[in-house]
Amino acid sequence: MIVCRRGRRGPRGLQGEAGLPGTQGPQGLQGDLGIAGPEGPPGPGAVYFPVASDLAGAQSEAPESLTVDSQETVLTLPVTTTIDGQRVKIDSMVNLAVTTEGEDRFGFRVVYSLFRDADLLVSIFVSGIDYSAPADLLLGVYEYAASLTWTDIPPDPDTYTYTIRLIRVGIESNVTTINAMTRAINAIVFPPA
Repeated sequence: MIVCRRGRRGPRGLQGEAGLPGTQGPQGLQGDLGIAGPEGPPGPGAVYFPVASDLAGAQSEAPESLTVDSQETVLTLPVTTTIDGQRVKIDSMVNLAVTTEGEDRFGFRVVYSLFRDADLLVSIFVSGIDYSAPADLLLGVYEYAASLTWTDIPPDPDTYTYTIRLIRVGIESNVTTINAMTRAINAIVFPPA
């Protein structure tokens, strides 16, 4: 019998090519829910301040008599802004009932003003100068609807009171009374431009 001896180990060979990837294993269990982060700042959407029961005085149908040369507040609406530069769009309307003395011609003038707190924002004139009354309005009532729309940018975030004030100017003829009848005000707060 011949016995052979084992020879020396030869040099290491080159590494072979990588094999194909195996199949993906199953998904692990979902971890615990993390702690909620802080609430973010308010979004830039508009905020509507409608005519509603919690905004007393924002609309009325009760007659409000206007005295000559006296300023009367006929509508009030509180509006809150929360960031610098917000724009407040105000819409308002007033229906005036002018009672004549029965002449075929009459004239009147009312100053219709919008205020933010004590600051006058804008005024317009509502007038009928030397108006010729139709025959069926003699000793009757002439109605005039006026509206005012304005965009305001208040100085700082705060709550402001917007008011509509009317002044019956003493430059009139053949008029016995002027009443503010149906009236309303509303506002929408928009993000800064």
